Amino acid sequence: MGWVHNASPEIENQSRYPLILGVCIGLTVLMVIVVCLRLFVRIRLGRFGAADYVMVFGMVFSIIYNALCIAQSRYGLGLPLALRPRADLPTYTKLNYAGRPFYQLGIAGFKAALCINYLHLLSKTSKRFYRMLIWAVIILSTLGHVAGTLVLILNCHPVLFNTVLAQKLPLIEGIILAIHCFGFFGILIPLWVLSPRPAASEVFGSIEDRGGWGNNGLACLVGLVGPIYALIVQSKGPDSAVHMSEEIRDASRVLPLGMIWTLILNGSTGFVMIVTLAFCVGDIDHVLESQTGFAFIQVFLNSTGSVRAATGMTVVIMVMQFCAAISNVATTSRQVYAFARDKGLPFSSFLSKINPTFTVPLNALCVSLVIVSLLSFINIGSSVAFNAIMSLGTAALLSSYIISITCVRIRRWRKQPLPPARWSMGRFTPFVDTVSILVLLVIWVFSFFPLTKHVNPTTMNWSVTIRVLFPLAPPVFGQTLVATAVETPHLLYALLAASCSHHARLVQEPSAGQLTILKFTGLAVTGLRAALADPAESLKPETAMTAMVLCTNDVCNGNARTWKVHLSGVMQLLTALLERQRTIDRDIDPFPLCLLKWFATLDILAGLSGTHEGCVNDGQYWNLTRRPHCGIGQVDEICGYSTQLMPLLARIGQLARRNVHEQSILETFTEPSSTLSEELTDEAQDLERKILSIADQSPSAAALATHDEVLASELHNTHLAFLHSALLHLYRRVELLPKSHPKVKAQVAAILDNVQAIKPFSPANVLILWPIFSAGCETDDLQERQAIRTRMANMQTMGMGNFTRARDALARYWESGAGLRWDIYFAQSGLELVLF
Repeated sequence: MGWVHNASPEIENQSRYPLILGVCIGLTVLMVIVVCLRLFVRIRLGRFGAADYVMVFGMVFSIIYNALCIAQSRYGLGLPLALRPRADLPTYTKLNYAGRPFYQLGIAGFKAALCINYLHLLSKTSKRFYRMLIWAVIILSTLGHVAGTLVLILNCHPVLFNTVLAQKLPLIEGIILAIHCFGFFGILIPLWVLSPRPAASEVFGSIEDRGGWGNNGLACLVGLVGPIYALIVQSKGPDSAVHMSEEIRDASRVLPLGMIWTLILNGSTGFVMIVTLAFCVGDIDHVLESQTGFAFIQVFLNSTGSVRAATGMTVVIMVMQFCAAISNVATTSRQVYAFARDKGLPFSSFLSKINPTFTVPLNALCVSLVIVSLLSFINIGSSVAFNAIMSLGTAALLSSYIISITCVRIRRWRKQPLPPARWSMGRFTPFVDTVSILVLLVIWVFSFFPLTKHVNPTTMNWSVTIRVLFPLAPPVFGQTLVATAVETPHLLYALLAASCSHHARLVQEPSAGQLTILKFTGLAVTGLRAALADPAESLKPETAMTAMVLCTNDVCNGNARTWKVHLSGVMQLLTALLERQRTIDRDIDPFPLCLLKWFATLDILAGLSGTHEGCVNDGQYWNLTRRPHCGIGQVDEICGYSTQLMPLLARIGQLARRNVHEQSILETFTEPSSTLSEELTDEAQDLERKILSIADQSPSAAALATHDEVLASELHNTHLAFLHSALLHLYRRVELLPKSHPKVKAQVAAILDNVQAIKPFSPANVLILWPIFSAGCETDDLQERQAIRTRMANMQTMGMGNFTRARDALARYWESGAGLRWDIYFAQSGLELVLF
């Protein structure tokens, strides 16, 4: 048997292992000789210093790395990739990966030693700048190599354990369980033995409302969010094993038993640890203000009185977090793989591949790790934005639990068959399902609450504001909005006013919180005026954002007169922003782009809703939103329809207003018109052709990746609803066709078909108020009217948009029995309505 393992003599002859052995052994021997000679001289001279320590440090790691390189040559290093023995690939990969941290540390030591020697040469000179420069090189170089080492050891260990050591994962998990049990007692016993303890009556008989809620019960309910976050987000809960079910023998029986025993074990130990901390926490104010940044570390320090003991106990927690990452990556990667296998994710063919060497979904593993790592970087820029995203994630996860358990509970309630199961809770199952749904609903509601009643930008829970104002907006918009609001007081006040206003609509009490709404609105307007007075502030996107929030809030609350003033101001701000964007030869920042689309939607629908004049002339802003990189030919998440439909909608609004204006002069509000001018007929036909040409448009790839498959499909339905609404307005208000015309009836039916394809309580409903209202105004069919009334009632209960005012206006129009077209009727009645 030759040097190369599992290789024939012919293949071994092609290996360059003699060269590798010569270089590694020769350079190692030379390095050891040189370093030893240097140390001998330095010791004899009595000048053994920092550079020598660092050099020995680097030499040790270099020797280890060279030894690993020699070992790799036994398993394929030196051979072309195609000739390396496949049977040796796992061993080669382990050795290769293991050597990288040693390489990073070894090279870091020699770089630092070299730079320290340069410092000695410059120590007694006047070259202070060069000394500072060398220190900067030492620090940056060392930090870079240490960071690389930590990434290899800490950040990538889940992939290592789930690939190279995948077959040993059960054994590793067993070892982790043992560490978990011993670590539990290693923390529990010192706390009970060393901590001063209050009386049990004080621990269990007192509740502190530190959130300022004024009610202990409410304070406890708000406090549920923290424990639930730890249970289902950080530790992934007992259900983590479900995602590994395809790799478990006898999963139908073993899996539920494992989940129950996991819940019993961790639930019991968790309860004991909660009671322990309640007795041992000591002065809560002192603990919460800890300089360590972590209250539990301060508890350890107070209890033991020793920094070393507290460090040791903290290391136990870190080790368990380290171990938890293995399970987390394993379970999340299987989730990604399962969805990709069913074609439920973008790049499904890539994510659903099984690595033939490790027999695990390696691509899904790596993607899971990359996504989690990138999300963690948000915390560096803004902890508030990171917490908002985590809060949204918690609410989304709770929603998935509620939906799945509710579906099973409904089937049991209806006595419909379920798949056979080898294990169940028997007669307790309906009770457990019902209690689970009720508890999850309560927690889901309070997951949107801030931790304190009196909030500031840091303690505010922003997830509810983002979900209500922008249910389908791209993630970058919500993230930027939160981060910007924290730094911009007038935008913060505008968002708080919008949140309070939404709450008033949600509880269907217009007077609810009016003083609070007026207070925040006043502060927002004052801050906005101050920003507009400063030329440097007036051109910032956040200034336009504040105006847009105030403008939208006016629309939702029905303040048409104030809305016109705000919309006009927004036009001036965005016009200036456009001029600046046009002078920059690069892609548009996504945040201002979302603002432009939002404004375009408000402005265009203002022109279509009745007799309002649009605030911006043709083509002033939507051309910018239709650049090739801005999603042209795709359904936009802000508008709910393709941006190619924007100029067509605006033109229909202009022609409709012109018809109303001409008829008001002639005082002949009769329909239909017997003839249209040739020019108008040609333009109407051209508009119809252009509208029909953009029917087959779908959401962008980014939208498909951001939203689930159902919601992405609903975005296509919102686009079609707007498209058929555009045709409906074209036929009725431009060509002046009667309600009974087949074209008109067909468009009403098409609108309702696409509306019905959207789930009754889907966030997509917030986008389609205008199509629903348009269809309602143009139908006399009682069934169609009832469907419209029901859909509007659903959205009214969710407090979305200005559905309440639109529903009341529609009911008023139906009850009047007026023969006039709806826009003319509202114009004569003096009713101003903006549908958004």
